[in-house]
Amino acid sequence: MRPKQGDVAWLAIIACIIAYEFTADELLSEAAERYCAKHPWLTRLLIAAVAGHLACLTPPKYDIFNAENVAHKWAFSHLPTGQVA
Repeated sequence: MRPKQGDVAWLAIIACIIAYEFTADELLSEAAERYCAKHPWLTRLLIAAVAGHLACLTPPKYDIFNAENVAHKWAFSHLPTGQVA
C-alpha cells in the first residue's frame, strides 16, 4: 500500500524538526519560551489554534487553517467596499 500525501508530509515535517533540533543553537521549545515572554497571549493563542486544528476541536467556521475559510476571506478581501458576491 502506497502512503498518502499527508503521511509523507508528516514524515517530512518530523524529519525536519529532528534535524533542526540536532543542529540548531536554539531549540524550537526555547524559541517558543522566548516568544511567550515577549508576546504571551499571541503565542498561546497561536499554539491553541494549531493544536485545536490538528485535534479537530475547532469548528470549521473558526478554524484559521481551514482552507475554505482562508480562500473565502482572501476572495472577499479583494472586493470593492460595499460590493457583495
